[in-house]
Amino acid sequence: MRSSPRKSGVKFQIFASDISEEALAFAREGVYPESIRGDVSAEQLRLFFTLEERGYQVSRQLRDVIVFTVHDLLVDPPFSRLDLISCRNLLIYLQPEEQQKVLSLFHFGLNETGFLFLGISETIGQLGGLFEPISNTLRVYRRSALGRARPRVLARELGERARALWPRLPDRVQHRAPGLGDIAQHLLLGIYAPAAVLVDRSYRALYFFGPTDRYLRVAPGEPSQDLVPMLREGLASRFRSAVRQANREKTVISVGGAQVRRNGDTTSVRISARPMPHDGEDLLLVTFEDEPERKVVEAAETPAEASRVAQLEQELDDTRKELESTIRELEESNQEFSAMNEEALSINEEFQSTNEELETSREELQSLNEELTTTNTQLHETLERQRGTADDLQNILNSSDPATLFLDDNLSIRYFTPSAAAVFKIIASDVGRPLGDLANPLAGIDLLGDARAVLDKLTPLRREVRTEAGAWYLCVISPHRTRDNRIQGVVITLFNISELKAEEEETRAARAYAEAIIDTIREPLVVFDKAMRVVSASQSFYQYFQAVPANTIGQFLPDTDAHHLDTRAMRAFLDRIGAGDGSPQSSEIEVDLRDLPQTGRRTLVVTAVEIHNTGVADTRILLTFNDITDFRDTERQLAAAREAAEQANLAKSRFLAAASHDLRQPLQTLTLLHDVLHSRLADEKAAELAQRAQETLDSMSGMLDALLDINQLEAGAIRPDLIDFPIDVLLDKLKTQFTYHASARGLDWRVMPCRRAVHSDPHLLEQMVRNLVSNAIRYTAEGKVLLGCRRHGDNLRIEVWDTGVGIAEDEIPRIFGEYHQVPGQTGPWPWPCDRAAPGPIIGPSNYCALPAF
Repeated sequence: MRSSPRKSGVKFQIFASDISEEALAFAREGVYPESIRGDVSAEQLRLFFTLEERGYQVSRQLRDVIVFTVHDLLVDPPFSRLDLISCRNLLIYLQPEEQQKVLSLFHFGLNETGFLFLGISETIGQLGGLFEPISNTLRVYRRSALGRARPRVLARELGERARALWPRLPDRVQHRAPGLGDIAQHLLLGIYAPAAVLVDRSYRALYFFGPTDRYLRVAPGEPSQDLVPMLREGLASRFRSAVRQANREKTVISVGGAQVRRNGDTTSVRISARPMPHDGEDLLLVTFEDEPERKVVEAAETPAEASRVAQLEQELDDTRKELESTIRELEESNQEFSAMNEEALSINEEFQSTNEELETSREELQSLNEELTTTNTQLHETLERQRGTADDLQNILNSSDPATLFLDDNLSIRYFTPSAAAVFKIIASDVGRPLGDLANPLAGIDLLGDARAVLDKLTPLRREVRTEAGAWYLCVISPHRTRDNRIQGVVITLFNISELKAEEEETRAARAYAEAIIDTIREPLVVFDKAMRVVSASQSFYQYFQAVPANTIGQFLPDTDAHHLDTRAMRAFLDRIGAGDGSPQSSEIEVDLRDLPQTGRRTLVVTAVEIHNTGVADTRILLTFNDITDFRDTERQLAAAREAAEQANLAKSRFLAAASHDLRQPLQTLTLLHDVLHSRLADEKAAELAQRAQETLDSMSGMLDALLDINQLEAGAIRPDLIDFPIDVLLDKLKTQFTYHASARGLDWRVMPCRRAVHSDPHLLEQMVRNLVSNAIRYTAEGKVLLGCRRHGDNLRIEVWDTGVGIAEDEIPRIFGEYHQVPGQTGPWPWPCDRAAPGPIIGPSNYCALPAF
């Protein structure tokens, strides 16, 4: 591990266990004081540690491969397939039996050639066969491949069986000097007690008593507890017969006639078997006794023959009995074998069923293993997401401006943000300190008391506080709740509102300044909220309606001292404002102010405008009152004057129409006489004077025609007859009519042709254009006069250009008046036109626009 786990490419997992959750939580943090620099090399600090405010913390890459879990070595199942177990300074606090148990579990949990690392004061004790030492000084051991830890169940069964077979010893052996009775009892047992052996159903010797060497001997070969090989020659058949019959009949069986050679002589021995049940197991106490010698009976046979016959008969009888017993036992064994065979068949079927169940279980385990693998992957992904979320939350808390302090149930510090460190003057080592030990930076409040109150009542607390340095904060104290709604402490959050307080002061000053300005406005002003209640009013409102603020603020407008506004029209207007979309609205109402200085009925224009602030709840409605009573009176007077002027204008039009009609007859007579006179004149001078007289008559005729047309237009007698016609017809006609006049004045008269058609009255259009051309020729001393058309979108613009004297700029607004004449010029200017000042080039002087197609 000379590099980080991820960079090294070696995958490993470390399990760290303890029975204390608090110790695991502390270990999971992995924080060490800065003093470890004296024990840890600089390279290891760089690779595996990160320097923080609290000290050196184990790097995240190394903490990710460590699983911290609560585990009890003596109760919980052990870990398995481990390569290294480090258990230092734990075994010394356990009893020897518990130490052996723990070491056996370690042997079970380690892989082949796995390592065990113990403390300096700890050893493997009597389990040297399970581990082999690598370094006795450092207490490093390797798991032995030959040694096997016996299963706990088997060891318990062997212990119980041994206690059942062997005689129980007293718990405590009292060491005292033997008495005379004990010595005499021991002597009598040694003289008169027979040799005896305690055996089980398998003929295994469990206990020997008395002079058994007279009947038993040590069998050659490996030591064994089987009693049959130990019997001297001639005792085996009688021993088996007595034991079998005693097991079958459950009573004391004694078999005699057994012959054993001892010291060159043959001795008869009687073997007795006594059943002795013990702890659920059938045991037998077998005794050996020498039979007394039989008296010699004289007979015809020789003593040797008689003894031999008797011996043979006895052996034959014993053989017959033994054979019968063997046959019975064989029959019983056959029956038992049949039952065992049936049981074996049944067990075989059970084994097959069990095998199928095991196959199913194996498949289920395999499926479960896959599910566990998937779940492990999902848990790993979830853990990674939680780690990412924890990092995000850590960054949010560290970068957030509010100062946050987390307290536990005992009101001790659990965590704090960097902003809180600056406010409360705390450092990383203060984690775990009670809040009461810290100096309260907030003036005027009991922070500890408020935290206790919130923890008791579970009700958040909000208040504005100020520090000794003058900074303002919004202090919010709320209970710390978990996802399952458990309370684990208190959270104290301080929001810096110093700028907000400064803005409030500025807003308060600006409001006072605005109210001072509003008080100088003569029109009454009222501000409503969304509920149409009065928020504020100007001084002019109180003065106009003789109201006071105490009976106005917070009331509906018709319910205030300004009861004069309690009219149907005013209430309808207020209802429209409340149901409107926020657009400005105005209404004209009448109020009766007879009891006020403004006596009589007054006409008021009420205008409502919404004033939007930052939030919707701060929306206000401004209502202004404008007294237009005097304006309405003036308006009525102007209407009467306008009507009188219209009557006078009508009379004037009638007079002008009559005068024009009366003057037309003498003018026609003068025109006729002029034509006669002009035809008879031969003198050039007289003809020139006659020509001027003709021009004067034409001018007077044009004036009369204009007067008549204006009167007809005002009276509505002339109605235009709109038709579609080509504009070239009009242009050619005007070109012919004005060619002589332009030539007489020495002017360059040009008409530009146009192929467009227009929609207009040909007669009225001809009069307008003729008037424009006539004025242009009349007031142009030298130069050019140009008549043409220009298209602008869907309209055709007829323009007259000239190089005449032009019109002064200040006279242009007045040239559209009837019979207005520019000073220094002669003749009327009756048609709407536009003349530009003269210049070095021809510019537009007169024009009119018509729809073209």
